[in-house]
Amino acid sequence: MKKLDFGQTVGLLANLGVIAGIIFLGVELHQNNELMEAEARAARVDRLRATAENVFSDQALADLLVKAGNQEALTESEELRVRSFNLWRLRGLEAYFVEYQAGLNPAPPVDGWNLAFHAEPWSGPSLAESWDEVKPQLGDDFVAWMEDNVVER
Repeated sequence: MKKLDFGQTVGLLANLGVIAGIIFLGVELHQNNELMEAEARAARVDRLRATAENVFSDQALADLLVKAGNQEALTESEELRVRSFNLWRLRGLEAYFVEYQAGLNPAPPVDGWNLAFHAEPWSGPSLAESWDEVKPQLGDDFVAWMEDNVVER
């Protein structure tokens, strides 16, 4: 059996160090991916909670949505506020959709989105009633997907 000289031993140890470094890097990347997925889930939950939080923490908004839902006459500023509220909600759906396109979210729950779009859980006008006014402010891919899957159910 041939003896390894000092240079070969150092080279072998260096190669083993490189292999160990690559394995360590793989573990770090895996942990980072898990952390990013957890952050994405937390952001989704925050977006879902934000609508309800805004309605229950803003008495004027709650009153306005009830007024709009009862088909009472709204001032121009009230109409703007309701339209902005629906745009804000649609932007949340759009953010989910963009994350879905990037592979970060599961497919949008079409049945749930249909229900939220065509019915109004917040006592105001449905998203469907605001759609034509706010869709120019949304991304083209999102608008096309919504019209194929939700708007024209």
